[in-house]
Amino acid sequence: MKLRFWIFALIALVLIQSANPARAETFTFAIGEWPPYVGSDEPHYGTHARIITNAFASAGHIAEYKFMPWRRAMKVVEGGSVPATFPWVYTEDRAKRFFVPDRPITTNKFVMFYRKDRFPDGLPALTFDEIRERGLTVVAVQNYWYEKPLEEAKVSVETVVTEAQAWTMLQYKRADIFIDGDNAGIRQKAEFLGDAAEEITYSPPIHTVPLYILFSKTHPHGKKMLEIWDGQVSEENPEDPAVR
Repeated sequence: MKLRFWIFALIALVLIQSANPARAETFTFAIGEWPPYVGSDEPHYGTHARIITNAFASAGHIAEYKFMPWRRAMKVVEGGSVPATFPWVYTEDRAKRFFVPDRPITTNKFVMFYRKDRFPDGLPALTFDEIRERGLTVVAVQNYWYEKPLEEAKVSVETVVTEAQAWTMLQYKRADIFIDGDNAGIRQKAEFLGDAAEEITYSPPIHTVPLYILFSKTHPHGKKMLEIWDGQVSEENPEDPAVR
């Protein structure tokens, strides 16, 4: 009789445990301002943040966001103070310093923004070598994906720390080109330049790339968050191959 009791008790315990999902955890992401993809004043903190919030919610967890300068965001994640940051372009250097998931958040089109009076006939999509051959100067934001490729192509570059500085450089003709995502650039030029934004237009896409979450190799949550993200996205898009 006692044996039967303990068998029933054990079965009940197993059923209770299986009925209760794993305890919800809160995972933190360090991000900067890049509307409409991420932004402290954007609905759901931006379109990319909403994708990530939903993915982690589907796994029973909560995503929270800490806004800071982009350079600091990458630094605190690499150092292990925060477990993840997004959105970033894949590079071999970043793959050595962070866990990069199999699947991106989404893809993004990068274009060249320029003054209409500087190029009244417009600009086609140029390679970095063609930019150098034309003797054009690019204003580049520090730590962006194009930093090393521009250097390797020996393009004339003026490096700044923030997007606001880049737009100012372009507005006052201290650079010929600023490379940014099409949607983000359209939003930012209006925000930073006001009416002067009408003086600036953009080229066809020069680069279409996937954007990723970078997970910390030193924070204890980094590997776990990577597995949650890849697991959830794989379930939602089982036939969508990873693109790098």
